[in-house]
Amino acid sequence: MRNESAPVRLLLLDLDGTLTREPSPWKYIHERLGLWGQAIRHLEDFMAGKIDYYEFCRLDVAEWRETDCSQISEFLNDIEFRPAALRLLPQWAAVDNLHIMLLSSGFEHVARRLLDACGLYNGRVGVIAQPLESTELGRAHVEPKVILKDIQADKRAHLEKYLAAHDLDISQVAAMDDHIDDERLFAGMRRVWHITDDNALELAALELAPLLPKAQAG
Repeated sequence: MRNESAPVRLLLLDLDGTLTREPSPWKYIHERLGLWGQAIRHLEDFMAGKIDYYEFCRLDVAEWRETDCSQISEFLNDIEFRPAALRLLPQWAAVDNLHIMLLSSGFEHVARRLLDACGLYNGRVGVIAQPLESTELGRAHVEPKVILKDIQADKRAHLEKYLAAHDLDISQVAAMDDHIDDERLFAGMRRVWHITDDNALELAALELAPLLPKAQAG
């Protein structure tokens, strides 16, 4: 039975569209390169079940074959963070007994930029996202860690591994995400906030505050 008075012990944060103002860094890159009109076909095929996530990523990255990986990184550097995210993440990181995880099918590069901008360099915030690597020819390569529609490696699978490793329960998790239709991911969580804009993130933070672990006296 869930203990509604128990504090939240893990704050699960989506990245793109939640802490950033860009809902899809993949689409963002395609648009910067003028390729979205053709790349959208890969997304449609994936959503229709015609290809798996590995093939989806491979086809997406193949669209960037004429572009140096360094340029792709520069595009990702242009993605803006929500001002509230830059203020709130260090505050949450200062809460004792609170685990924080950034879990995203976007890029680890963006997550690391956010942590650097917040001055969080010590591993206090966990990151699971897609790595952007450069081939010997300087082109982009992505070997995805978060595999959508794969129960062995989707967001829920990564979350459950983390919970088991830290002796936590799903009822101790609160999440913030710009998409809350993933029933498998959010099932059993203490609270889930739908982040649609800067104001929604601010409101979620206010509602989260009384659920966080309290500082121990002495």
